[in-house]
Amino acid sequence: AFYGEYQGVRTARKHIQWYTERTLGFEAFWQQLVGIDDTQAQHRAVANYLDQLIDAGLGWDSATPLT
Repeated sequence: AFYGEYQGVRTARKHIQWYTERTLGFEAFWQQLVGIDDTQAQHRAVANYLDQLIDAGLGWDSATPLT
């Protein structure tokens, strides 16, 4: 709400990249994410990606890098 949807999606994208760039499958996820301009779609894409990592046993609590 602070930035508005247009700028907010782009600002969030930068932070999402910082947190996910070393995860398994990041490149494909990133290609999908950069095409999203809607906050709800962006939220769903991130949630789906993190769910896939967790389902694969690669959750955030893993002691080793995911790439």
